[in-house]
Amino acid sequence: PMSSVVGYSDFLLSESVGILGALQRKFLERVKVSTERMISMIEELVQIASVEAGHTKLNLGSFDLMRAIDTSISDTSPAIREKNISLRMNIPDKLPKIQGDYEAVKLILTNLLQNAGIVTPIEGEITISVGYESYGDGQDYVLVQITDSGGGIPAEDIQRVFGDPNERAGKTGAIRGLG
Repeated sequence: PMSSVVGYSDFLLSESVGILGALQRKFLERVKVSTERMISMIEELVQIASVEAGHTKLNLGSFDLMRAIDTSISDTSPAIREKNISLRMNIPDKLPKIQGDYEAVKLILTNLLQNAGIVTPIEGEITISVGYESYGDGQDYVLVQITDSGGGIPAEDIQRVFGDPNERAGKTGAIRGLG
């Protein structure tokens, strides 16, 4: 059904059935962008559910982390621009290729950026930082951090947000700042 909404939006935007006023065009473009975003979110939820159910295997390989970051920024930029949020990047000029599943990393980055965009106030700031960490095992690890100027998660709610999904099941109630 959502693909139909996008299709009809495109059809109306083409002005095949009549000329649109500036305000009508603006609203119709918002409908299209929001519907495309909803389609993307549904696809991501299906993918996450599939991974959690153990039905998905990771496609491990070597990939360019900057490409994943750029794609995630492109996927979330309309929502970030709508709130006039500044996006800062603290990323080394040269990043090594990393080992992992490109699609999974891109999905994680996109979700983190979407969440940051939701909680960041109008004209706030989101920062993407990339660095290196060592844990004494002789290997270097790439550390990606996404920070925002939202209110943060109260200490008493951290377990609810990041804890075991099975423990969260059935627990309702808003987390302050997120609704």
